[in-house]
Formats: sequence, C-alpha cells, structure tokens
Amino acid sequence: MTSIVKDNEEEEEKSMKLAMDSLSNRGQHATIPATSYFLDYLKAISSKFHPTNNPDGYIPLCVAENKLCEEELKELFNISINDNSTSSLESFRIDNKTIKDIWYYNNMKGVDKFREKMAELFKISLNLTIDINDNHLCCMNGTGTIVENLAWNLCNEADGVLIPAPYYPAFDNDMTVRSNLTLIPCQMLEPNSTKLNFTDVPLRNAYERCMSHGALPKILLITNPHNPTGIVMSKDDILLAIKFAFFHGMHLVSDEIYARSVYDENVDNNQFKFISALTVIDDLDDNDDIKKWANTHLHIIWGFSKDFCVSGFRIGVLHSKNQALHCALVSISNSFE
Repeated sequence: MTSIVKDNEEEEEKSMKLAMDSLSNRGQHATIPATSYFLDYLKAISSKFHPTNNPDGYIPLCVAENKLCEEELKELFNISINDNSTSSLESFRIDNKTIKDIWYYNNMKGVDKFREKMAELFKISLNLTIDINDNHLCCMNGTGTIVENLAWNLCNEADGVLIPAPYYPAFDNDMTVRSNLTLIPCQMLEPNSTKLNFTDVPLRNAYERCMSHGALPKILLITNPHNPTGIVMSKDDILLAIKFAFFHGMHLVSDEIYARSVYDENVDNNQFKFISALTVIDDLDDNDDIKKWANTHLHIIWGFSKDFCVSGFRIGVLHSKNQALHCALVSISNSFE
C-alpha cells in the first residue's frame, strides 16, 4: 500500500511539473499566491469550526465578511420571491447552505455547487459523451476574461497567437491590451464559400510569419462554430488543429461559445453538426501522445452569452486539465477581491 501511495505521489508530482512547464514565466509566478494568508484561508474554510461536529476546526479571521445582515437579507430575498408567485423562481429558497456558498468567500474558481451543475450543462451543451470533472472547470465573468487570462498565463510578453481569419475582432483586445501578444491571422475562408479552407499550409505560413516577427507561437486559437461566418468545423478540421498545436508544442484554445447555436440534429447535413475538441481528443487511442499533451495544452471555452442570450450575466467557463493553470487563475482571481 505504501508503495502504491508513493507511486501516486510521484505521478502527481510529475504531472504538476509538466503543467507548470506549459505556463509562461508570469503564469508560473502567478501560481504562488501573493496574499500571504490565502492558502491558510482555503484550509480554514474547508474545515470550519463547529462546537459539536468539528470542535478542532478553524475560525477564519482574515477576511472582511458582513454576517450581521444575514437573516434580514434571507428574509427579504424570500419575501420578494413569494410576492411574485407566477415567477419560475418561486421554488427557489435561500437556505443556509446556499447562503454560505454565494454570500461569503468561497472557491475562487466558482462556487462548488455551481461548478457541479455547470459540469452537467457543459456536457449537454457541447454534446459530449464523457463526464466532466468539475475540478477541471473555472468560472469567470465572461469568456473575454477567460481569453485574456489564458493569454497572460500561457504566453510571455510578445509571444505569438495564430488565429484563423476572419476572426472575432475583440480577440485583439483580449490578447494585446494587457498581455501584449502578437496576433497572426491565418486566412482560412475561401471566397463565396460556406466552408473553411482549414489546411496545414495557411497554418504553417502563419507560424513562419510569426517567427519572422520575432514572436514565438504559443497559442492556436480557434472558434467553433466560427465567428463571424457561422461555419461549423468538421472533425477533420479540429483534428488538424490539434495535431498542428501538438507537433509545434503550442496550446490549443477552442472557443466553443456558439456550441448550441447550430441547426438541430434532424438536419441531415454533417457540415452543421457541432463537435467539440474534447470529443475529438476522447476518440483518440489512450496511448496516443496527443492525449497526454491535451492534459496540459487543450483549453475549452464556453459561456452563457450567446446560446442563452444573457450576455449581461457575465458567466464564462473554462475547461482545462492543467492544474498549474488553475492555481494561477485562482491566485489572480484572489488579487481582484
């Protein structure tokens, strides 16, 4: 048993080293919490004091949380819902567990209960056959914030990003304002066509142009379904993107925020059927090195803004198995209290 535990610890240590090596210098730096008490606080909230159930637990005194109005807010919230008896929220009630989850400091990747539900919705929305581990999800205020944070943590200043063109123009803002990256478009759209000319040639040309600018290509950013054309990438297109990123030691970021905004499954035309990069990876042989690469270099983005028409909610979700990246994101989230 001791040998098994030791082997598991060594495997975890090896996996974390690979994950750390995949981050930029500033991303690696971000994995170290700048707030001196933060790790102790996370430990404290995971084992809070209770006179009967957990007498050896912790009472965190390092955060400013107003609990004096708890009962008044709970009563006010429930009254406001009860007054609107026709509302679909009628069955929702603020119980003590919910209060602890959403009113007080919690997991910086998103409230545990919310991420659990998001894992279920993520699976449905991206038409996945695999279950999603909620520990691989990080929730942020919109997908633009996710793109910006990936740029910061995966790339060093002036590194390059390859992006099929035409592309969503806000990516310029997300990738350059704070992170100061070099965006290199790959022209993939044939004139008067409803298909992307997603081949190796424009990708290689863009890679070489990026290097000629003195920028090391670190990210291949794809959007599927595509914005602004609405074109849905085929499985072969996605596999080509995966293999290109793998062979060049790059990260693949797949923005799948329009996953549900396609024709339904009754439309007998494969060009309209969405498939996630996660599905393409899952279909590979378990011993394929690309599958191991995906554990640290594949990042999927989805959110509420497009498919549910609630862009004001500012809910974006990142799926990544890279635990060092999650550490960096949590550290950065804690910086913006």
